[in-house]
Amino acid sequence: AMASSTVSTYDLPHSHKEWTKVKEKLKNIADKKETGLLALAEAISLSPYWTVDTIPILNVLKKALGDGKFYNEEQFCNDILPYIASRALAVESLFPSKTIQLLISGISEGVTITRSQASCILALAFFFLFNKPSKHGTRYQQLNLVDILEYGFFKSQQSKCLCLIGYFERLWKAEVAGDEEYLKRCITIERKVLDSEKRKAELWTKSELPLCEFEPKSEGLIESSHGCLQADFANEYIGGGVLQQGNVQEEIRFVINPECLVSILYCESMATDESILITGAEQFSTYSGYGGNFTYTGPYTDDNPVDPDNRCSVSIVAIDAIPAAWLPGGSSYQYAKDAVLREVCKAFCGFSFRVPGDTAGDKSCVPVATGNWGCGAFGGNKELKTVLQWMAGTQAGRKVLYYTFRDQKFCEQQTTFIKAMYDAKVTIGQVMNILLENEFSKKVQDKGTFQYILSKIQK
Repeated sequence: AMASSTVSTYDLPHSHKEWTKVKEKLKNIADKKETGLLALAEAISLSPYWTVDTIPILNVLKKALGDGKFYNEEQFCNDILPYIASRALAVESLFPSKTIQLLISGISEGVTITRSQASCILALAFFFLFNKPSKHGTRYQQLNLVDILEYGFFKSQQSKCLCLIGYFERLWKAEVAGDEEYLKRCITIERKVLDSEKRKAELWTKSELPLCEFEPKSEGLIESSHGCLQADFANEYIGGGVLQQGNVQEEIRFVINPECLVSILYCESMATDESILITGAEQFSTYSGYGGNFTYTGPYTDDNPVDPDNRCSVSIVAIDAIPAAWLPGGSSYQYAKDAVLREVCKAFCGFSFRVPGDTAGDKSCVPVATGNWGCGAFGGNKELKTVLQWMAGTQAGRKVLYYTFRDQKFCEQQTTFIKAMYDAKVTIGQVMNILLENEFSKKVQDKGTFQYILSKIQK
């Protein structure tokens, strides 16, 4: 039973008393009675959540449009901005109940919306019209796109801005062309809570499953491994720093596949035994670089097939690693028993979702495409994360494709390790028993995880 204090619905902007005033402004922008970036800034300042006395400057947006290489101010103000305003106004017809069902922590549940509804939500976020769900506000991020338009000195922030403009432009073109089919496609967001049975160490230490196929790849990207379940190296608050100035793996994925951003509104933060799957969020942009060098390189047409549920066959699973580097014990904490168990269960929770392409009864599951999960700012160790994800993939019945992000040397180390493990016909149970011995956390850092495990196996 759900605790009565848990807020499970969220009231949309058109249920608030300020809507009349905001709606009038949006209508003027949609009808091109008010134009230009000033109209956008004024509209944002009408939001009940805009508490500053001055209107936004839209610094990043101005720079992104000023460059003029992909979109210029005139084109944005004449076509794209009126379209975004009309999408925001569509909230009345698309969400007649004036509320949405949230995906709260502790319950395995999903929600499916159309591409039209997703663009409406993102248009409302463009005008700063969402607050955090009030009672449990701290467990949610506020879905607001204004910070992307407003703050940030780096070119990377302008690129995020261009990804959003490209997304709205593409939908505007689809609407002008009357492409109903495209706008009716669906996106599903679901939360999975791992059963307590599957979180116990015994499930792993007693498992006799031999380690599955594991393929290291030094070239290529997770998002280009079509047909696979694709890992999002998430923050416990889905989307991470995407709405601020973050631009590493999760943040980049969420701006090139912007419908992922809708999950920020729906999803309470993830507990240790939870993961979130987003199905059907298409890629709209191409890019180069990473972090501060993230650069928008133009629009992209996603050619993934449509699944039987009318969703683009793209499955993105959010799993948040332990931020070991930020914890009191520093990055050595990740080798402790509870940390090892927590990570393997978190990855298993994500990898065991059912996705398009999986056949019934686990007979054949599509591979999972993953990589250096939590190995950047979180301080995770690549060798340990390789082993944990390999076990999780095996237990979930999926081959593991591991993208090393152009690290040829690590790719070769993985290849050598995997071959030795295959030759020894190692099972999940054998590996887990080694990792859960007390001496593992004390001695592993001398040799590294691969060498440590092999020295135990080959005795």
